[in-house]
Amino acid sequence: MLTVALTVTGIVFAMGSAMNGQLGNPQADDRSIATVGGLLKAEFVKEISAGSFHVAALTTKGKVYTWGKGANGRLGLGDVNDRNSPALVEALEDRYVRSIACGSSFTAAICSHKSMSSKDQSVCSGCKMDFGFTRKKHNCYNCGFAFCHACSSKKALNASLAPNKSKPCRAKLLEQQCQYRSQQLQHYKHKIEETWSLAKDEAAKCKAAKDVIKVPHASDECAVRKNFDSKTNERYKK
Repeated sequence: MLTVALTVTGIVFAMGSAMNGQLGNPQADDRSIATVGGLLKAEFVKEISAGSFHVAALTTKGKVYTWGKGANGRLGLGDVNDRNSPALVEALEDRYVRSIACGSSFTAAICSHKSMSSKDQSVCSGCKMDFGFTRKKHNCYNCGFAFCHACSSKKALNASLAPNKSKPCRAKLLEQQCQYRSQQLQHYKHKIEETWSLAKDEAAKCKAAKDVIKVPHASDECAVRKNFDSKTNERYKK
C-alpha cells in the first residue's frame, strides 16, 4: 500500500511500502518519503493515479509511465515483472493519452481518437512554439491536437474553442437530431391521418351498401307470398 503526491512543478513523491518497488525509487524504504526519479526526472508530470501496489503517471507530452507490482500485466509493459523505477508504456506512445486511472490490479487510459507524433505533443499546433512552464498545453476536443493558451482563444481558426463548420458542436448535433425526430413524427402523424381517413371512407361505403341491400322483413315476406298465391289461383281458375 502507498500514497503518492504530485506538486505544481510536476514532481512526484511516494510514501508507504516499498515491497514491490511502488515507491519508484530503488533507494527508498518503508519509512521514507521518496522522490520518484528515473525517467521522470526529465518529464513534467500532470496527472498521477495509484492502485494497491502500482502507480501510473501521465506527462504533459502525453507519455505514460508505470512502476510497482507487475502481476496480471497491470503496468502495461508486456510482462508481469515488478519495476522499482518508472518505465515508459511503449504501447501508448503513438496515441495521445488524455487521462489515466489505476484500479487495484489494472490500469486504464483514455486516449484521443487520433494518433499524434511526439513532435505534435511537444509544440503548439497553432503557433508551433514549445510548451513549457509558462506556455501551458490545452487539448482540442475535436481533433485531439495540443494548443497553447493564446491559440486556444476564438481568434485561432484551428483551436478548440473556434467555430468549425465541418465539425458541429454537441448542441448543434442535438438540435439536428431533434429536428430529424420531429420530421419523423410529422411523417408518421400524416400516415396515421391518411390511414384513418381511408378507414372512415371504407366504413361509410360498407354502411351505404348495407342500406341498399336490406334483408326483407317477415311481414313483407308474408305479403309477397299471399300475392303470389292469389295470382297462381287465378291462373288455375282460368
